[in-house]
Amino acid sequence: MKPKLLIVGCGSQARYVIDSISVENNFSIIGAVDLESGSMIGDKINGIKVLCRLEDIQDTYDPSEISIILAHGDVSKKYIAFEYLKQKNFKFVNVISSRSSISKTARIGFGCIINPGVVIMSNAIIGNHVIIHSQTVIEHDNIIGDFSNIAPGVSFGGNVSIGEKSYIYTGASVIPNIKIGNNSI
Repeated sequence: MKPKLLIVGCGSQARYVIDSISVENNFSIIGAVDLESGSMIGDKINGIKVLCRLEDIQDTYDPSEISIILAHGDVSKKYIAFEYLKQKNFKFVNVISSRSSISKTARIGFGCIINPGVVIMSNAIIGNHVIIHSQTVIEHDNIIGDFSNIAPGVSFGGNVSIGEKSYIYTGASVIPNIKIGNNSI
């Protein structure tokens, strides 16, 4: 039996997760959660029904039976949702596309979304709740901090360090041995 998954978020990140899971078929998606106003409850995103708001999860779902993926691009909202769900003892899972290429020596935290076309090389360390978009290259010995969002087409040379809660925008190239601090854009 496939683990049951609740997608927290209703935008593009949620659509990426739904697409990856439709290929991988490794989770049974029970629905999505609206992190915004609640106006999407009852709607569908890529065929998945939006069931409730974040505040309603604890009354409806048992943390021992449901896994969570935080699929929201806004780091501050995502972090608030993480803290709330962590206190309620929900567990977080990774959604990693099989169409990515990840070194066996890379380490990936929990709650990550890794989209198709991503390349992660040897000894790279990916923190918790990191989103890595399509066609991104993370070379050897990189460190990507928790809750960071790496946009499509980004290329990191070797030994790059990205701080927590950072957003590296589309097409950025970072030469080797560069350190970018926390909360950077």
